[in-house]
Amino acid sequence: MNLGERLYHKKKLYYPQMKQLLEAVGNRKRVFLATLQSNTTNTKKVGCWDEIASSVNTADPAGLRRDGRGCKKKWTGLKSAIVRYRSDLMRTGRKEPPKIPEYFDTVMDIIGDQKALLNGIEGRAECNQNASTLKNFFQQVKSRDEDDLQVIRADTLFANAIVEHNLPLALADQMSDLFTKMFPDSQIAKKYAAGRTKTRGLVQVLADSAESSMTSEIQQKPFSLSTDGSKDKGSEQLYPIVIRYHNDTKVVTECLTIATTEGSSTGENIFKALDKELSSRGVSWSNCISFGCDNASVMLGRLNGVAAHVQKKNPSVHIQGCPCHLLHIAAKKGASALRINLEEAIIDIFYYLENSKDPILHLMQNKLHDIITDLLVRFVKPSAISKAENLYLIKHSRRSNQKDREDLMIGERTRAFLEAGKADGSLGNTAQTHFFEDACSFFSTALGYVISKLPVQDQLLAHAEVLNVKLRSKQKFASVRYFVSRFSCLEGDLEAAELQFSNYQIDPLIGIPEEPVDQAWAKIGRILDGEGQPKYSILVKVMKGVAVIPHSNASSEWMFSLVRKNKTEARASMSRKLLSAIIGQKTRMMSRGQVCHTVELDRALLTKAKAWKQ
Repeated sequence: MNLGERLYHKKKLYYPQMKQLLEAVGNRKRVFLATLQSNTTNTKKVGCWDEIASSVNTADPAGLRRDGRGCKKKWTGLKSAIVRYRSDLMRTGRKEPPKIPEYFDTVMDIIGDQKALLNGIEGRAECNQNASTLKNFFQQVKSRDEDDLQVIRADTLFANAIVEHNLPLALADQMSDLFTKMFPDSQIAKKYAAGRTKTRGLVQVLADSAESSMTSEIQQKPFSLSTDGSKDKGSEQLYPIVIRYHNDTKVVTECLTIATTEGSSTGENIFKALDKELSSRGVSWSNCISFGCDNASVMLGRLNGVAAHVQKKNPSVHIQGCPCHLLHIAAKKGASALRINLEEAIIDIFYYLENSKDPILHLMQNKLHDIITDLLVRFVKPSAISKAENLYLIKHSRRSNQKDREDLMIGERTRAFLEAGKADGSLGNTAQTHFFEDACSFFSTALGYVISKLPVQDQLLAHAEVLNVKLRSKQKFASVRYFVSRFSCLEGDLEAAELQFSNYQIDPLIGIPEEPVDQAWAKIGRILDGEGQPKYSILVKVMKGVAVIPHSNASSEWMFSLVRKNKTEARASMSRKLLSAIIGQKTRMMSRGQVCHTVELDRALLTKAKAWKQ
């Protein structure tokens, strides 16, 4: 079957289009031909127009059926005739008669469209003849692509395992042969070929994906930032940037990257390193709701500490020193009043406190109040406590306000030890007197430090109690107003927020949550109104923002320790970039409760991993 027949039988819809194109100049055909024949030296080929026009304009499909390919050649001949005609005019200096340029331009456009049309039809016809072959070809390509993705999936999962378990990257060099031996029937195992170099690249792809996801979140949401210095990599000072944000399910803590300072590690240089990393990712300091650090002067110095520079960028940011560290120091201060060294016992207490990573900001003020009360009742007379209008102003160091030795809370085992020593003469009156004096000094010194250093009367902690869903009926909207007014990233319609808050306090759908407070507010955010819209959208936005403020540096300290745990002797030459990638991916997995074999790898990530090149 020739082209004309294929055109007629398989592509009938193109015939009216060809006819319409010719009709655009068909009504002027005679004038056009007469003028053309009187102004050209080659009328023989120009006559092709009349033949083609008459064939198509008479709506004779048989003409196309008989000579579809010849029709295409005649169009090409007509185009050549017009080009030669215009060349003759230019050579002789004659001008085209009126309307001829318009006719010629129209015909040239028709020729171009018609040629493209016929070429397209011919190409489609040839494709139809080979349709089954092409279909099989693309099915084979698709199958190979799926196989390749399965192989890269295996490569990437093993890279995740290396990250999770702190394994040497050199181990990857042996795994290809090992997997082939272990799984001889597996085609994926036979194609597995990820050595240390490729595994390093896959770790970077995973980390880049995690970082991109986190960055897109904190560009739009409030977050907390924490950092601490580490000299794990030789003389280079490393500053992991730990980000805490709400991912609409719970509060997660992840490492964004590891920054380094240029020059000495002053407060200004550390801040510049942090600012550089955030700015390069398009993250605004206005979304930083809290800055967490240790209590060193380089971090909290009023003039040139890192916190001071952060507050210049965002005056409303909450500066969060670490209460765990302060309690440790308080215990050391108290121990300094003793005649013995209790450092080892204090370290145990410190690490116990460090493990409290769940969000308890809404409980912090009560917890600190309980610590102070617990210290007071151990050595201060009940009468002095009950008469005080403010517990923090009690003169606890005054001997007249302290309990007698027999009433001091020193523990039953300690008291039994003292009684036994008194009975056998090993502990005389002087030794026992020194002990009780030391006990009072310990309690008083520790209590004085706690009251002076811990945020026991911090306004933010007082208002943070509004997070407590269990006590919602007792909370005040003034606390919500405090956070909206203080933090620009939590701005919203206060009137709408107040209405939502009032409904939230009496909503029977909100029971007593069993989950942590950050997850409880995520659950409240999924409650819908009668129109299917989030019922507490403004209120939940504020509460999620408040929930990212840490009560301590416990979660950050845990991540800072990962830097030291991952830079081991087996990884002595690891670059900062790779270390940052490993920590970033590791913290993302851990914050989501994932392990290497439960991580879901989507097609987009696998495609990026497949495209990785050294």
